Amino acid sequence: MFKVKFNYSLKLTLSAIVALFFVSINTSLTLWSIGKLKLIHPYTFDAFQFFVILFTILQVLIIIALGMYLIIIFNKSIGAFTVSIAKLAKGSIDIDMPKQTNDEFGKLYLVFSKLVSSLTKKTEICQNIANGVLAADALEFNSDDKLGQAIQEIHHNLYKSIKQADIISQGNYSEDFEKNSEKDELATAFIAMTSSLRHIDKENNLNSWKRNGLAYLASLLQKCEPNELSVAEVSVQHIVKYIKAKTGSLYILDEEGYFTFSKGHIFDAQGQAPLRFLPGEGFVGRCVVEEKVLIISDIPKDYFKIKSSLATTIPRQLIFMPIRYNNKIIAIMEFGVLQPIDSPQLSYVQDTEQHIGFALYAAMTRKNFEQLTTENAELVAKINSLQPPKI
Repeated sequence: MFKVKFNYSLKLTLSAIVALFFVSINTSLTLWSIGKLKLIHPYTFDAFQFFVILFTILQVLIIIALGMYLIIIFNKSIGAFTVSIAKLAKGSIDIDMPKQTNDEFGKLYLVFSKLVSSLTKKTEICQNIANGVLAADALEFNSDDKLGQAIQEIHHNLYKSIKQADIISQGNYSEDFEKNSEKDELATAFIAMTSSLRHIDKENNLNSWKRNGLAYLASLLQKCEPNELSVAEVSVQHIVKYIKAKTGSLYILDEEGYFTFSKGHIFDAQGQAPLRFLPGEGFVGRCVVEEKVLIISDIPKDYFKIKSSLATTIPRQLIFMPIRYNNKIIAIMEFGVLQPIDSPQLSYVQDTEQHIGFALYAAMTRKNFEQLTTENAELVAKINSLQPPKI
């Protein structure tokens, strides 16, 4: 059964039906009045009266039928449009558009069709973005299209993130990632990741720098002459060059308990090398007593100066490092730098202690062995000289 809902959409049609109904009644009353006034022949009045009633009934039926037809057509068009809008409201863009007409509904459907087409295009773009497929070309939307502008911004930001990730994958962590807003969580995550990778890369480079330096120092110590002076010279020259110091020296523990200048490039204000220190004397002796690395920034003016062909300068910092073997200090290494030493440089200097300590102890042991061998040979010769000749 067809059911009519008298809503706002039907007011125009119902108003037209009512108007036609009153026109029909008015026409019937006019004809009836003509009959009453006996403007027609009296014998034909009854037939005329019947004709007026029949005509009125026929007009009413035609008007009702026409009205119902118009209501059905109107509801059909509005109903299809309502179903399409309901699907669109639920997020569905799989909509069967009705056939185009040349009336007002046709224009309405045309506009609605453009809307569905626009949403379909944007849905495809969003689906591609969700699948990780981003076009290199920038998307173009009308400036009044707020949804399109938002999708374009999402596409642009994700494309920028992909480029940033590609740069990071190539080992380049120097690029800074800019936030689109304070609440940009993706950019915040990229910034944190980049910062972490920078730190890791820096640590790896520093570790590689230290490993290479220690390996090279070990090879130099293996190739040098097995004596204290050669070990001191190789060690001082390498470390001075590797940490970009300006001068360095090595003080080795002698038999009298002094730490004696062995090799280096430092001189005091009178141009003489400071030769010997007992534990507690000067910075060298202080390093022996404290058994730790000393970094001296407040250097006395009468302390030694770094000399070159261009100028004579006082170092900015002095670094004193104990060299141990089996937990016993056997030497003190000193460096002078024109710029404050940084943590990686200091860490490298400390890591060289084991290599230098082992090589230096081996040289000292060899020296003692050679001395003992010489003393034994002299003693044997002396004993042989005191024995009486055999008869």
